[in-house]
Amino acid sequence: MRPSQIRLIGLAAAIALFCGPAAAHERPTTTPAARFLQDQIERALVLAKPPVSGKASDALDILIRDAIDWPSLTRYAIGHYGAKLDAGGLSEVGAQLERQLGLLARRAGKDMPALTIALRGLRIDADGNRHVLSTADVPRFGEIKVEWTLRPTATGYRVSDISALGLSLRQFLRGWVTSLVAAQGGDPTAVFNGEAGASPR
Repeated sequence: MRPSQIRLIGLAAAIALFCGPAAAHERPTTTPAARFLQDQIERALVLAKPPVSGKASDALDILIRDAIDWPSLTRYAIGHYGAKLDAGGLSEVGAQLERQLGLLARRAGKDMPALTIALRGLRIDADGNRHVLSTADVPRFGEIKVEWTLRPTATGYRVSDISALGLSLRQFLRGWVTSLVAAQGGDPTAVFNGEAGASPR
């Protein structure tokens, strides 16, 4: 996985928050989802841009915690290992994934301070998921396509996936968890028992 993929996905995760449902007949760049993402980009870039104060760091963590569809991402990331974990172990998986995304977002802010993102369109699946299409203008890399998948909830949206440079957030998190478990001989309880404290890489 290229560093640019990791940094861009981390920053994208940090700038996505839940918002009100969009109607299928709305224009792609004027839906609540699209307006919300566009409005939050500047705030997120400020929060992730160093030097990151304690207050900004806390706000960034809140964005990540509240924005993401953690139950779905956690189940996907842990895959078949989930059968070996109890509720505490699964909770620890989610906590470590949140910390990993926080680290990635801070790296993105440091390494790509001039990053800008422009929304280009919207696709709505039959199940109601919104796919917000955007382009990121990344210094040294040029224009990169980024797709955000938003899952409707009773109170708005949660981000269930982000894709950039041929890699999705779901794929990245599953690969990360797999590498941690493999390093412990294939035993997920050795990683996610609340005591191992595996470090994001």
